[in-house]
Amino acid sequence: MSSPDQTPSFRISIVDANKNRFSRLTELLESQNLRVTFHVGSNTDANFISELREATPDIVVINLFLDGKSTLNRIKAIKADMPAAKIIVLTAHNSINNIRESVKAGADDFILDPFEPQLMLDRLRYQLQEREMFNPEALNEASPPSESMDAPNLAASQKNVDLIYESLRSLSEITDHHEALTTVLEAVATNADSKRVNLIEGDLETNRGLVAASSDDNTLMDLEIDLERYPEVREVLLNGNIIYIKDITQNPLTKDIQDQVKSIKITSLLVFPIRHRSNTLGSLNIRLSGDGSVSERQLKTYFIIALALGPKLAAKKLLRKHKLAKDFASIASAPKQSGPETTEEPTSLPDDTIIPARENDEDFFGSVEEQLEKESEKSDGEMSLEDALREAEAQINSGESVIADSDRKEPEISASSSNSAPSENETEDDKEVTKEVTIDDLLQSVEDENS
Repeated sequence: MSSPDQTPSFRISIVDANKNRFSRLTELLESQNLRVTFHVGSNTDANFISELREATPDIVVINLFLDGKSTLNRIKAIKADMPAAKIIVLTAHNSINNIRESVKAGADDFILDPFEPQLMLDRLRYQLQEREMFNPEALNEASPPSESMDAPNLAASQKNVDLIYESLRSLSEITDHHEALTTVLEAVATNADSKRVNLIEGDLETNRGLVAASSDDNTLMDLEIDLERYPEVREVLLNGNIIYIKDITQNPLTKDIQDQVKSIKITSLLVFPIRHRSNTLGSLNIRLSGDGSVSERQLKTYFIIALALGPKLAAKKLLRKHKLAKDFASIASAPKQSGPETTEEPTSLPDDTIIPARENDEDFFGSVEEQLEKESEKSDGEMSLEDALREAEAQINSGESVIADSDRKEPEISASSSNSAPSENETEDDKEVTKEVTIDDLLQSVEDENS
């Protein structure tokens, strides 16, 4: 950032229907030498793009809904006309469909509305931070070798092959999920000469994450974190790209990493998406010291490791989900006590409940199979908890509405309708809206039905 007596080097444009509510934010941004312009947006303003272009913004902050309609077309137009500009979407509800559709349209980040000005400033700082992004698909494209295959490079290449082999072997032979993950992270840390490699599982809807495993502490498991403090993880979850931040000291948020672990002198950060069945579940974070330089071979090697970690992380997540459902079912089916000392039966588990993975996965899977076999013998008219969850999950994935959410502040953009052609009297922004269902709603509905 430039000093107070210098001309502001970055421009922020805000597009919303209400300028007054951004007064505190504007004061804060201008105190940080950021130039702010405001555009009273509407979906009928034909001069929108030309006016925005004149402001030459580095970042555009735009409300996802104006005049009751989505601004996806506006976001697409901004990205097409100003591809270098970053776009942050304001949304009143962090629906995963709304997030995905915004990213497809060209958004780089989203923030829940209403927001704290300091939080917005942190997001803007991260977007302005210098970093490199690599599309994982581009790593598979054939390219002429950029490095000669002399003795040192041959040795480095063999080292990467050994890492891939040992990682795949560990993931296939070690039955305990946590032990397998930690073993792989330790191997990656040795290969990258890194003091710390983390595996983080993240959820954009709750903005919460879990440090599933770490190379420098084999006892660390499912440590809960706030993703606001990990902007690089949020970005990987949003766009699925590989992120390389060569100097983490440029941004207060990423500098926190260095401040918290001064003893290991972290200067650079590599973040790879962890995928499973086309979904990004989390990230592989490699903290580097020294000059932080990485070769194309290393990028490809670590991305292969990240791909291999996907099924194991998905299985770990599934174990936690099944145990949570079973624990809830046990609580819900427990008989109520009679008499004056009767206490109310809990209807849900606390939001901050963290369920560690079972130590013996084979015994757990066996108990699940036995439970499913017993439940399959139930009468046709009775729906089991497992069946209800499966049916509801299938409906959610197909875009159907299961339970209405009366507290929604804005409609959810239907993923199925976002690609359909608009009718004669309907624009593409006139999206079909659906209601979102949470797992707590599902469990509550199953409990009500079974009771």
